[in-house]
Amino acid sequence: MIEKQRFLTDKTNLLAFASGLFACLAGSLVIIGWHTKALFLIQILPTFVPMQYNTALGFLLCGAGLIFVVWQRPVVPLITGALVFLLGAATFLQYLLNADFGIDQFFVKAYVTTLTFHPGRMSPITAIAFLLCGAALLFMGLPLIGKLRLSLISLLGGMIGGIGIVLIYGYLAGVTNLFGLTQFTKMALHTAICFTALSLGILSISWRASVSRSTPLPVWLPLTALSAGLIITLGLWLAIRANEQKQLERIVSAEAHKVSELIDAQIKTRMLALARMANRWQSRGGTPQKEWELDAQAYIQDYSDFQAIEWVDTTYHVRWVVPLMGNESALNLDLASIATRQQDLLAARKQGVAVITHTLELRQGGKGFLVYVPIFHESQFLGFILGIFRTDKLLKDIFHKSDESLFGIAVLEAGTEIYRQGSAPALPAISEAAVSVGEMGWQIQMWPTTKFYQANSTFFSEAMLLIGVLVSGGLALALRGGELRRLRARLTETLNQGLLQQIEERQKAEQKLRESEQRFATFMSNSPMVAFIKDEAGHYVYMNEVMERLFQINPLNLTDKTAGDWLPTEIAAIAQTQDATILSTQQTMAFIDIAPTADGVLHYWLTYKFPMRDALGQNLVGGVALDITERVKAEAALKASLQEKETLLKEIHHRVKNNLQVIASLLSLQSSFVRDPHIFALCQESQHRVKTMALIHEKLYQSENLSHINFGEYINNLATYLLRSYSSSARETQFEIQAEAVLLTIDTAIPCGLIVNELFSNALKHGQAEGGDSRVGITIVRVGETGVRLCVADNGQGFPAHLDFRKTESLGLQLVGDLVRQIKGTLELENHSGTSFIVSFNL
Repeated sequence: MIEKQRFLTDKTNLLAFASGLFACLAGSLVIIGWHTKALFLIQILPTFVPMQYNTALGFLLCGAGLIFVVWQRPVVPLITGALVFLLGAATFLQYLLNADFGIDQFFVKAYVTTLTFHPGRMSPITAIAFLLCGAALLFMGLPLIGKLRLSLISLLGGMIGGIGIVLIYGYLAGVTNLFGLTQFTKMALHTAICFTALSLGILSISWRASVSRSTPLPVWLPLTALSAGLIITLGLWLAIRANEQKQLERIVSAEAHKVSELIDAQIKTRMLALARMANRWQSRGGTPQKEWELDAQAYIQDYSDFQAIEWVDTTYHVRWVVPLMGNESALNLDLASIATRQQDLLAARKQGVAVITHTLELRQGGKGFLVYVPIFHESQFLGFILGIFRTDKLLKDIFHKSDESLFGIAVLEAGTEIYRQGSAPALPAISEAAVSVGEMGWQIQMWPTTKFYQANSTFFSEAMLLIGVLVSGGLALALRGGELRRLRARLTETLNQGLLQQIEERQKAEQKLRESEQRFATFMSNSPMVAFIKDEAGHYVYMNEVMERLFQINPLNLTDKTAGDWLPTEIAAIAQTQDATILSTQQTMAFIDIAPTADGVLHYWLTYKFPMRDALGQNLVGGVALDITERVKAEAALKASLQEKETLLKEIHHRVKNNLQVIASLLSLQSSFVRDPHIFALCQESQHRVKTMALIHEKLYQSENLSHINFGEYINNLATYLLRSYSSSARETQFEIQAEAVLLTIDTAIPCGLIVNELFSNALKHGQAEGGDSRVGITIVRVGETGVRLCVADNGQGFPAHLDFRKTESLGLQLVGDLVRQIKGTLELENHSGTSFIVSFNL
């Protein structure tokens, strides 16, 4: 409820609501007027066009749709807009197709038809205006977004307003046929007023939706003003053209009546001439032929349109003819023998007055008419004075007095053309006049020629049309220019605000830069490192206080100074080479430099040099150097200490190896006194185990790396030793080793060596193949990043299936199991085509 009342506080909403309410009231009153026969509601004046019933219904629908648009109920405008659009389209189609769909008098029988050529049917321009109103309501109801929708609605509203304003002006100016031809129904005055009101409502809604603080004028206003201005200009042009046409019609009508009067006067003048000849005859009781002929000859000379003047006797025979030449066929002609002539003669004699005939074909050729003047003397009939006139000569002499280049003239009698001057008109004659003399009923038609239009055209209407177009275009351009100026002003304001913001940000950045430079200077002053910046030529452009203090450099004399000014030449050359490398590679590099300070003491420096660019894009070399003299000395001492420890560790490995060798030798000596083969084998196996451990210490003693042993290389040496220790049959066994360079620590290498010793010894003793073709292989490979796989295989008869190698009483296999668990590995047996023991563990 609050939302519905809020529109009253908005002037644009209030205007739209008032426009819709006005249209509803106007339509309702006219509908009531049709049903109650209250003519004052249907017609503003009795001579004005009535508002048709369908027109009133359309206004009722448009007004309701506009009100519900204000109330933000889009469904109603959609329905009413569609109905109004269909009503206008159906009516306009009736005009286009010259059809009757039965919608003109659907609700009420039309009984007011003033200036209405189809009872109950609205005018074509009214139907077009309803098409525009319906489309505007549809656009308002459809869920469309954007400037295009508002532009279309405003354009339609402007066109509707233009039509309404033009029609109102037409009524005020007395030009009611604007936007309509005479054969169609015209728009009523209150119809034009309602359309103007609807236009205001539609435009106010578009205005409210388009205007904001940032856009005080809507963007569609120039186009709408242009369209409305062009429609108004067109209406004014049509009004001026209509007034000019009426003025031309008045001029032509006056000329037609003037010609009509002239024809009547000329014919009467000639009839009076013949009457004078008859009067002379009557007063004298006769006229001598010679005198009569002279008198007739004088009239013929005065009026060239006379074909002949004749005297007809009482027996209706032509006795005298002037001129005789060319009229010989008329002499002694019995007019009574011609039925039409006899009737005219009898009528003239009976009435005693002159009789003029219709236009007829003359015996001499061509068209003309006859004038019979009866002659009486003391009630005695003496014959007729007969005047024969040629129509073309008569009319040509008369029209010669008017400017034939300005007008085209046609004379018709009983619908048949008897004379024409000028070419046939492209349109029907715009003026007519009648001539009635005697029996003649001539109709005069006149029309203006091109020369007449040129002579009477003021080009005022064209000038008004051009001025209207220019004014409309100028108004649209002015509105658009104003909008552009406002946009430029807002843009300028935005740019100024942006510029001020940029200036403020730059000031803040400069302040931060100064603070940063201050922090940098403070940091570099308190830094224990030497810092400097040099240009491409090697000149120092910056150095911190540490460098100034260590090398006793005055910062005021820094310009054009190079390293050669306070360093030995050879050291300065090395620094210059380093700088060139940095500039060419554009990479950061680290160097160990030796340079003396101001006291002449040599110092070791860890120097990092890196490429830089200044604000102008010039290449620079920056560097920081840390005094590592003490660290170098400490590293030298540490290195010496490590070397001593390595020597000691190697000596330990050497002595362990020697002690193990002594143990192995003692076992060998002891075994020489043993006669029991089983005990001898045990002594030999113990000797091999000791030798295996001694061989590892020997490898560590000989290696540069005291923490790891190359186990692949160690296996080769171990296998060679074991092969030499066994019988000749074992030495004939083919031996294959596939060993990667796996590095093992001593904690892992000794158990692995003992494992290989036990498994390899078992293979030599128990893995002999039948036939003597025996093979033993040892494989050690990396598995993944940290895994190792060790395999000892032979091609013998295989491990007995009934024995579990994990629970055997063999000391060697028990030792292998313990050693595998020691290195946290796994032991697997593959008993296919021989025996394969696989040990897997992680480094």
